[in-house]
Amino acid sequence: MKIDLTFAQNQATNSSYYYKYDYDLGYMDGPITPTTNGNYTSTVWMFSTAFTDSEELFATFIENRNILAQRYASTNPLSTEMVYDTMAHAYFPYGYNSSSQQVLLSAFLATYTGKNASDVKLSPFFNFPLPNWNISYNGLSKIKYLQKWFVNIALSHRYSSTYTIGNFYTDARIANVANYDYGIETILNDISGNFIPKETIEQVQLTEQFSPLIKLDMSMVNNIQANFEIRKNRTLSMSFANNQLTETTRDAIVLGLGYRFKDVRFSIKTAERTINLKSDVVLRADITRNINKTMLRQVDQNVSQVSSGSEVWTIGISAEYSLTQNLTIRAFIESNINTPYISNSYPNSTTKGGLTARFSF
Repeated sequence: MKIDLTFAQNQATNSSYYYKYDYDLGYMDGPITPTTNGNYTSTVWMFSTAFTDSEELFATFIENRNILAQRYASTNPLSTEMVYDTMAHAYFPYGYNSSSQQVLLSAFLATYTGKNASDVKLSPFFNFPLPNWNISYNGLSKIKYLQKWFVNIALSHRYSSTYTIGNFYTDARIANVANYDYGIETILNDISGNFIPKETIEQVQLTEQFSPLIKLDMSMVNNIQANFEIRKNRTLSMSFANNQLTETTRDAIVLGLGYRFKDVRFSIKTAERTINLKSDVVLRADITRNINKTMLRQVDQNVSQVSSGSEVWTIGISAEYSLTQNLTIRAFIESNINTPYISNSYPNSTTKGGLTARFSF
């Protein structure tokens, strides 16, 4: 068995400071309006929610907002009263309503990384990256009992998940405020009624890929080849500009079967000579089911709708033959059946076939 672990965490930060010389007082004044901006990426774990119903997760996200708002208010001495939130139709702590960036971001991370909202970290930056992994195993083909039928049996699994802050920056209104941090904010945004966060963030994204969740490749002693694969991916993008969560999922199942005809002979006759060819013919049949769906979830209105997506079946048959060591020809036919999930698109199907030649240098 081979296991590869990958840790990654990157943070790029740019800081700007302005100084002004005061001629009347005879000294340099500054720094004036210091600003910071940057981006951040870290490997994380989301697998604890990978197989949870997406509607259930979104409902948990909505509920977690109030829990996180209470946590922020409990550490901030300026948030001592409850204010009715007309968007959420519920009471939220002063300065931390349902559309607060701090509240939404912490609730988002708690929900989709499978953490408890009561003790999730309030800062949007993680202390340490969590490992992603790639596992492969060939040990089954070494079992003597299975060697009667199988030449090779290979199992593989790969998991990767990342958390990304595309851009963060310091609001000019808090640039010169000392000890400004999450849960002890002091400056209020007069328009939203929320405390200005330490870092203003436009959008965050969580991505998760089981590629594959499980993959099985088999080669049998009778020249039959078979493979089976399940893939599962999702991307969650939370925008704080319009408080919209975009959820994209891609699930796939692949089943393949092949047979190798050994040492198939062909003769090509020309006016001057006869060319004798001998090579293997590899036949393959593959069937794939892909389900792609994009959901737009309006957090303020607690409304979700499918914006795009479809179920696609792909069936392909091919035959491959090597004319020489460098030249291979392949005949194929492939059919796609596409069933959209939205009403303004129609089901469709395409079929294509042909002959290709591949030359290797």
